[in-house]
Amino acid sequence: MDKHEQALVLQFLRRFDQVFHRVLNKMNKLEKKPRHYGTDHLLYGSEIHTIEAIGHNPGISVTELADFQGVTKGAVSQLIQKLEKKNLIIRMKNMNSDKQVFLKLSDIGNIAFTVHDDFHAKIFPELVGALKQADKQTLDSMEVMLEAIERFCDKAIEEA
Repeated sequence: MDKHEQALVLQFLRRFDQVFHRVLNKMNKLEKKPRHYGTDHLLYGSEIHTIEAIGHNPGISVTELADFQGVTKGAVSQLIQKLEKKNLIIRMKNMNSDKQVFLKLSDIGNIAFTVHDDFHAKIFPELVGALKQADKQTLDSMEVMLEAIERFCDKAIEEA
């Protein structure tokens, strides 16, 4: 890569970094604002996304859920306790192992899951429209970029 190409890449990375951090800040703001999802409970982003993960993966274990969400088992355990107190999820013990726990949604949890899915259906058309304009190579490049960002985050977390 010559100096001109390097300069273009650095310019792109600076612009990308600005937009990415704006998006992160807005996502953090959304995560901190609780909402009702068809139940009496106000749910934070981390709670509804845990419900979403369990709803899409009934019988998921605590370890699998932590890996799926990219958080620690301790963080998942705290969320599970909160959601269990709100009667949104059901914890089931593995018959062969007292330590392994599987999770599923309660009837109330299924309501929140469904309302959240409906919420996504309302906001996703704009994203879907934008993505429909992209070719497969662009979509593949976006996925590669997101995976690289995740690896960067993993490395930064390890070094902290």
